[in-house]
Amino acid sequence: MAAARPGSLQQLDACLLHLRELERADELLPAEIDGVRRIRLLSYDALTTSWIGWDLASGGRAAMRCLKPGWRQDPVALRRVATGVRLAAGTPGLAPMRWCPHGDWPHVRYDLPAPPLSEYLPVEDPPDLRALARWLVLALLPLHGLHQRGLVLGGLAPDQLLLGPERPSIAWLDPIGTTSAGGGAGEDLSDLARCLVALDPWGDHPLVELIRPWIRSPPASAPEAIDLVRRALADQLLAERHRLALRGRSTDRGARAAHLLRAANRLQLAMPPPAGRACLRAGHDSTLHLVQSDGRSLKGGAAAGVPPHGLLTLYGPGRGLDAQGARSLLRAWNQRQDGDEQRRAAIQERWGAAERQAEDLVRWLAAAAKLRRARLVLAIRLRGAQGRVANRRRQEREP
Repeated sequence: MAAARPGSLQQLDACLLHLRELERADELLPAEIDGVRRIRLLSYDALTTSWIGWDLASGGRAAMRCLKPGWRQDPVALRRVATGVRLAAGTPGLAPMRWCPHGDWPHVRYDLPAPPLSEYLPVEDPPDLRALARWLVLALLPLHGLHQRGLVLGGLAPDQLLLGPERPSIAWLDPIGTTSAGGGAGEDLSDLARCLVALDPWGDHPLVELIRPWIRSPPASAPEAIDLVRRALADQLLAERHRLALRGRSTDRGARAAHLLRAANRLQLAMPPPAGRACLRAGHDSTLHLVQSDGRSLKGGAAAGVPPHGLLTLYGPGRGLDAQGARSLLRAWNQRQDGDEQRRAAIQERWGAAERQAEDLVRWLAAAAKLRRARLVLAIRLRGAQGRVANRRRQEREP
């Protein structure tokens, strides 16, 4: 590019240095550090590189922030990384971290208690309004804790936002030399908004319409952002209350759609998953896609080995089917030929699973997903019928 346009030579230096940093990030680093096998580069800064990987002992996810080879014995760099960990310690909502200065490769280790947001993207079914609002508010709290101490995240990415079943948390990777002074808090809020907008790219939820402008013009602080979210939820709850009041006064419920919806709900309860367990796919990056069922509930997801640790519950008698998790397993089954089939067969044998169990569980997942789609269609039709009745009665009351 520079040869074609000599005047752009110096403007292309930033791209050149970025590409060289990516190419050289893996140089001299061992594949395994502190019992964690590196899988993918997350980010880099002037002194460190950050990686995501698997803990070989527990099978859980972990992240590491390692000093670059040229800085790993430098006392100033060691003190800088240790100081960042010490200052952030005790901030609620941050993933557990610890500074490991001993050994050949000093590093900060982060134990990731939940899957990162990047594993949910590209999203197919965005979360409902309450879940999205809860994630946003609970993610703003650790940001506020860091900002009160004069610290910033400095570039929140989907790999750092961990969406756990109880509450989200953030893996703080403390970039060195990349955070601009004065506007760091606004940059954090902008990055958080960008991450959550990716869960609803079409803007179906009113909350997404609220936080989308934050990408360009974020609030001044995290408490102000929380107050804006609460006001938006209050307005949404008022509109929902009005809609439910109209629905309650209507007598015609769309009898046929309501009857079919009740039948579909009963069918869901009468069709528990078959008991068994299986490895649906073994990837070339040491990732296994596992599923297991006790005949009442079903768990599945990505893991590093068998027996698995921390598989998510995808179906239970009182909670229904997790459509995103089910589709992830179905895609893994359909793409199993692209993975390591020999390793998958070995995992099956070691785990005591059979190919027939895998086929039965995949067949049940596909049927449950179809039933869930049918229930959603029936629910939409029922709401449409109730809305038409309400409009007709409103027109009859008008003079």
